[in-house]
Amino acid sequence: AKPRDLSAFSNVKTTTVRMPFYKGTKLEYFLRGRSTTMRGKLLDVVWPMIDMIREGVSVEEIATSDSRVEVYPLDSTLESVLKYWAERAYSEGLVVSETATFDQYHKTAAGTSKVFLRSPMVDINAVGFSADQKNKFIKFASNVEIVLRNRGGRSSVLGGKESENKKSDGKKDKISVIRAFSNEMTVDDKRKIITLTGNVRVFDEAGTVTSNQLEIEYGSSETENKSSGLADRSRSNKPK
Repeated sequence: AKPRDLSAFSNVKTTTVRMPFYKGTKLEYFLRGRSTTMRGKLLDVVWPMIDMIREGVSVEEIATSDSRVEVYPLDSTLESVLKYWAERAYSEGLVVSETATFDQYHKTAAGTSKVFLRSPMVDINAVGFSADQKNKFIKFASNVEIVLRNRGGRSSVLGGKESENKKSDGKKDKISVIRAFSNEMTVDDKRKIITLTGNVRVFDEAGTVTSNQLEIEYGSSETENKSSGLADRSRSNKPK
């Protein structure tokens, strides 16, 4: 809807929010929440979940899906993480926050409270965020904690702790796991780059890296994903 079409909706309050958002005729993401107050084009949502939908998934599939907004903790076992995403095959990832304000027309969102990003590759806890769905960009404002997983080989950031997961054909699949912390962080999904800024610390069994800024490339191509996993470009690194 255009802004003028939403201006009549002022202080409209609802509970158990479920809203699809489209790009043309394509379902782009699905918003869930415990309650919302609508102020024209702006939505103030309590416990919103922004679910990024895989291409080709219909809204009917999402409408009958699990409406809970709880997510698994960062220290969850690999088995529980894999089970979670097996049950959400329609999703590429999601963002959950305690509270947030959404601009329906410009497709932006922002909040100052705790926020949680979960995806098959990376999990993030932070405080405060802003997201621009059109430009595929998310910024996490402070207290960033990260778990990175890489299927099919060690990450080149440090090496990564490898875990084994059995595939349905009985073969074992290597998944490397790295933990990291920083003051703030951005995810640029158009460029496929994660940028950690300020007091960056990266930990795994191979060692520790500290840095003022660290850039991590992900998913630059299907071939690269299979062969080399995550690549990184770091600045001012001080390895220990």
